[in-house]
Amino acid sequence: MPVYNWTRVDAGIFHHFHQDWIAAICRRLNSGLLPLYYYALIEQETGEDGLDVRTLKSLPRTKSALVDESSYLPYLKKQNIVVVRHVPDDEPVAVLLILSRGNKSSRLALQAVLDNVLALVHARIHVLLVDLFPPTSRDPFGVHSALWEEAKGIHFEPPADKPLTLAVYEAGEELGAFGVPIAVGDVLPAMPLLLRQGATVAVPLGETYASTWRGMPHRWREVLERG
Repeated sequence: MPVYNWTRVDAGIFHHFHQDWIAAICRRLNSGLLPLYYYALIEQETGEDGLDVRTLKSLPRTKSALVDESSYLPYLKKQNIVVVRHVPDDEPVAVLLILSRGNKSSRLALQAVLDNVLALVHARIHVLLVDLFPPTSRDPFGVHSALWEEAKGIHFEPPADKPLTLAVYEAGEELGAFGVPIAVGDVLPAMPLLLRQGATVAVPLGETYASTWRGMPHRWREVLERG
């Protein structure tokens, strides 16, 4: 199942797919992929605070994440994430973020993404980031490049024909990262999600993307398959 060009549809169509895909990933993680004593929950990036500080600790306030574009704003407020937690303390150990076009629709919206990812890893919460939207003038080499420059001051350019981003960020004193550049038309690989004590789970991005696609309305599958 190839990655489609999601810029061909409006924000609401991708939001529908995004929410269903997040649910599919969460179900797979809880159906035997996660090791004993770990579980995944769907949690929401709520209101003015961006990521929900009631459940994800040590995150900054991100009122700047709210962008002016009225077509994106309602969906940014409702955007879900997957949070993996550890028993018995129920503390978050990893987060999976699937970005939308709205996350890069303004300088402030993109900066909120960078701030939130860095806050998570500094709080020792690992991050798997999925960005299926092309670079903009605000992230000319993609979100991973923008984040790496922000965190490390190191310039990174992916291959010109692979502008989309899959990236794993390892929490700790020193930020570690592992990225896979992809393009429209590629099949999504399984990506590692880091847990505690060196444990890792392979998140079946391609499998869950394909199962979510089968539930998409035919009307919008036709639009995306044309280009």
